[in-house]
Amino acid sequence: MYTPTFAELAGDETQFFAHHFNQAPLLRREALSDDPRSVLSIADLDGLLHLEALRPPYLGVTVDGQATPLAAYTAPVRVQGATMTDVVVPERVYELFRTGATVTWSSAEQLNPSLRALTTVLAERFSARSSVTAFLTPAGRQGFSPHHDPIDVFVIQVEGTKHWKLWETLAPRKETFGHYRTEELGEPAFEAVLEPGDVLYMPYNTPHVAMAEDRVSLHLSVSVQPRLWRDVLAVSVRRLLDNGEYGDAARPDEAALARFAARLEKLDAAAELRRLIDRRELP
Repeated sequence: MYTPTFAELAGDETQFFAHHFNQAPLLRREALSDDPRSVLSIADLDGLLHLEALRPPYLGVTVDGQATPLAAYTAPVRVQGATMTDVVVPERVYELFRTGATVTWSSAEQLNPSLRALTTVLAERFSARSSVTAFLTPAGRQGFSPHHDPIDVFVIQVEGTKHWKLWETLAPRKETFGHYRTEELGEPAFEAVLEPGDVLYMPYNTPHVAMAEDRVSLHLSVSVQPRLWRDVLAVSVRRLLDNGEYGDAARPDEAALARFAARLEKLDAAAELRRLIDRRELP
């Protein structure tokens, strides 16, 4: 089992956080020190596809960005006397793939120990949730229309090649997924073909689109769910209120509110953040 390091994904850590994190894309050619198929391969996905326990939403099928109805690739199966209504039928998935559909494995770290190790690398570095989605796209096909994700993403090209177009990162931050028509985005700000072993970092809210070239493409999107300052603040506020110093939190009086506001003004934000991380109190 091979697990890429944070340095392989992001390069020089100081440069990454100073110039790219939440700011600008970063492309690292031949970033991985080992065969990317050691992390996850098409053969591995074929094995997962044949697991009777594999069910949506862990696996999805899309055509031109539109989700394929579950009935097109699932069927009811009796297991230990119970009926599972949406077990994936591999032969139906293969047929859809042959006709141009993209197959996605969401939260793939739940299905593969190598990917769990990979998400641990990012989760520990960012103190945030991390997850992996595997995208298997037929040659010459575009799995999804242009869109942005409200998460930071490290794209790892595993097999085949894929042509990526990225547009300027949107500001201010949006907390939902967004979809676009190509004509409304204009000319892309960044364009590249990813080869196996290449890694592309995209900040949250970066519109993008990708198309497989002349071979089947497999890439991994390793996401980091960013922490919002309001979530961190909520944890600190609850901690201060729970000590009872400011009276009844459900029915505060004016004096208590004034004391609490004064306490917040004196809060050392950096020290509080370190404390929350050290005690694993962040949501």
